[in-house]
Amino acid sequence: MKKIWILLLLLFIPAVKAEELPRVYLNGDLTFMSSKEDKREIEIEFVSDEYNFKEKGTIKLQGSSSLDYDKKNYNITFEEKQETSLGSFKKYTLKANWIDELHIRNLLTASIVRDINKEYKLFSDTINYGVTDGFYVEVYNNGEYMGLYSMNISKKYLFDTSEKEALVIGVKNNVDQSYFLKEENIKWDGFEVEEGEADQDSLDKLNRLINFINKSSDREFKKNFEKYINLDSALNYYCIMNVLLMTDNAINNVYLVSYDGDYWYISFYDMDISWGGTNKQNKLFDYTRDLNKEIRESRLWDRFEVAYSKEIKERYKELRKKYLSKDYLLDRYYEYLDKIPEDALKRENEKWNNEVQYDKHYIDDFMDNRLKMLDKKIDHLGYSSRLIIISIYVFVLLMLGWVLLNVKKG
Repeated sequence: MKKIWILLLLLFIPAVKAEELPRVYLNGDLTFMSSKEDKREIEIEFVSDEYNFKEKGTIKLQGSSSLDYDKKNYNITFEEKQETSLGSFKKYTLKANWIDELHIRNLLTASIVRDINKEYKLFSDTINYGVTDGFYVEVYNNGEYMGLYSMNISKKYLFDTSEKEALVIGVKNNVDQSYFLKEENIKWDGFEVEEGEADQDSLDKLNRLINFINKSSDREFKKNFEKYINLDSALNYYCIMNVLLMTDNAINNVYLVSYDGDYWYISFYDMDISWGGTNKQNKLFDYTRDLNKEIRESRLWDRFEVAYSKEIKERYKELRKKYLSKDYLLDRYYEYLDKIPEDALKRENEKWNNEVQYDKHYIDDFMDNRLKMLDKKIDHLGYSSRLIIISIYVFVLLMLGWVLLNVKKG
């Protein structure tokens, strides 16, 4: 009998450990941090079933609008590379997921983008097909519990390959001046070099792209688009952001990636506003919310939607068969829900008084209705512009007929 109890105990212990998340201990002063320029020296200890280390490093705040949130994001940089399940890196990002009570949207959406990039051989020489990856941890500062975080690959590593360094330009949240490629001959206001040099050469390369998008005629835009921008990356981006209702990625959080300064790829970053989520806690978009406003404000997407309506329809139908099918999306959604133990969510909610106010399974109805709505919308894409052209053509013919008729009468 005693042997049976011992056997049951041995079987039970690993199951308990599997429910424990890795822990990150930040030993140092993090008080009154309010800007990304504030860099502090700390000691960082990482404890998990697989990896354990203690290393000196530095910590800075990460993000833009998230700087105002009570719970902060952080970039941590070690003196030497440290290995985790993601690989061996010097720099990691601790994401607070403040506006996402489920804590899954950013990594969940990134995993879907990764699958689609892999299918279309985009960023195939990078560490994770050009998107972030991460795992969940519980973070402490000087022994005090800070909350549930995801520990992500720093965006610093996402696009470089073993042979090429990328020029990566991000669109900031304060895009009042630029409206994402709506102005001509812009300065760096509204844009930020994430990788590469923020010099005049990089600015000239960006303006070459922007001037093409703004100044080209409709015919030139369609004819020369693929000389400037990778079409697969643009088609996939358009379809994904519409299906997953990524209101914050049409204008903001867009990465322009180039390996030669002439040919660009469109890529995602910061994907926490998706799956009906908003930039406010426990506030959700209805499935009927579309991206018409955001697309009209972006010169790139506004022109792209008109010029490539046929190709968008084809790509959308292609992606809906698998990667954007309801079954595929929901399977991945529940997979990420299962990554976070209930006890970890409970501790997080108690710390930040942030209980989820909606049923976790609301997404089933949301995606079901949204996909039905988008199927109809995408199917009719381009009809309005064609209808205008036909109407103008008919009007011209009628006017010509009226003129000829009056000439004969005269």
